[in-house]
Amino acid sequence: MVPLAAVRQQKGQNVVYAIENNKIVAKPVELGLRNEDQGLAQVQAGIAAGSRILVVPLPDVKPGASVKLPAANTAASSNAPAQVPVKG
Repeated sequence: MVPLAAVRQQKGQNVVYAIENNKIVAKPVELGLRNEDQGLAQVQAGIAAGSRILVVPLPDVKPGASVKLPAANTAASSNAPAQVPVKG
């Protein structure tokens, strides 16, 4: 399940922005059931369970952008968000 806010449309496909090797990657996904009330969608194909994805659309973040994630032990304890460099 992914938040519906994480699903974007690109060239007629549903995609989510995943973080792989500290880069943003647009991953096409096949969606199944959707729960509009809870704001969730089932992912049937395209990303693995536990993948890190961007949930909130950030207009300046595009595929290929570098990201810096907090260390694993601090992310688990504080649910700290990824840090994304912003172009000024």
